[in-house]
Amino acid sequence: MEDQWTVGQAQWEGQPLFVRFNTSVQDGHLKGDYPIKVGFVLPFQAPSAEGLPGEDEMEQLSEIEELMEEYLGSDGVLVLVLTTGGMRELIFYVRSDTDIAGVHQRLMEDVTSHEVQCMGVEEPGWDSYYAFVGEWED
Repeated sequence: MEDQWTVGQAQWEGQPLFVRFNTSVQDGHLKGDYPIKVGFVLPFQAPSAEGLPGEDEMEQLSEIEELMEEYLGSDGVLVLVLTTGGMRELIFYVRSDTDIAGVHQRLMEDVTSHEVQCMGVEEPGWDSYYAFVGEWED
């Protein structure tokens, strides 16, 4: 089954914030299997005055997102994509035994267009995801 996504826009620290979140996981059915939050941050090369990427960079970011999903495979699920303030953050939840450092190392080796920053923390309740989803619920 293909993931379903919703897009929202808000302001964050005076700049536009674009949020894309995966509504296919909103019911929490995957939380028990994916208790670790991993955030990959991609600082933009030449952000606009509003802190957003240009068209060419958007294509690069899409390609990097596809690589992240490929490298994590079934060990991770992409739940949030945040674009604002000169960067994009992609938030995944991953299995406990996922080699996060290995995936990050592979991305740093294979992605030449952008710096790839990474952090992982235990978050079995998916608090970060639900904080953003709650902002766009009716």
